[in-house]
Amino acid sequence: MSACYFVQAYKAKGSRLIGQASESYGYADEALAAAKRLARWRAGIVVLQRELDDEGIPRGLPRVLAIHGQVPQGWDEAERAVA
Repeated sequence: MSACYFVQAYKAKGSRLIGQASESYGYADEALAAAKRLARWRAGIVVLQRELDDEGIPRGLPRVLAIHGQVPQGWDEAERAVA
């Protein structure tokens, strides 16, 4: 089993948040460093960890590693508490 890390950025357009293309990374420290860079000019950032089985198929739900700034209302307080 292995892990894959994703950085999802959101851009503010008026009062709405628009999701940008997510980027994937092989290591958590790479994903967190990318999120730190993106946080300078994006409204919000979410860093996720996804477990993959030996065949590359995702297992379970993604785990939130970090949340920064504004994110869509779909992210509830329980997920923020994990971050």
